[in-house]
Amino acid sequence: MGEGPTILSRREIEALIPHRGAALLLDAVTELSLERLVATREVPVADRWFDGHFPGDPVMPGVALVEAMAQALLVLHRRNYPSALVLYLAKVKAQFHAPVRPGDRLTIVAERVRFIPDQGLGSARVFVDTRKVAEAEMGFSAARERA
Repeated sequence: MGEGPTILSRREIEALIPHRGAALLLDAVTELSLERLVATREVPVADRWFDGHFPGDPVMPGVALVEAMAQALLVLHRRNYPSALVLYLAKVKAQFHAPVRPGDRLTIVAERVRFIPDQGLGSARVFVDTRKVAEAEMGFSAARERA
């Protein structure tokens, strides 16, 4: 799963979404259509999360898995609407099935449910090998200025 050729490199992903450095949780995209995206992430042993989550029993936080799924959906949205950039996560319904450990290789599968230029609804799943470790339904939209 997720073993195909690289379609988008990390640098090409950076051209689509504003996340940089440690905040970018996608290493490559290996499948990309208007309906579906498959991305990968090598979870570094020295990742900053593992210092405190949890010492002696390191686990990648669920919020980081949600962020990786959201980033995959944002790249998919940009594939559909290249000039639109949605960043505000409006709703998340997530489930976690197994821990992610240092050194794991994640495969993130994101699928379009309904996209329009300034918002979207999508679903995503995260796998380690063939084991599903997390899944979510997410709604997102363009940030609105506060009055």
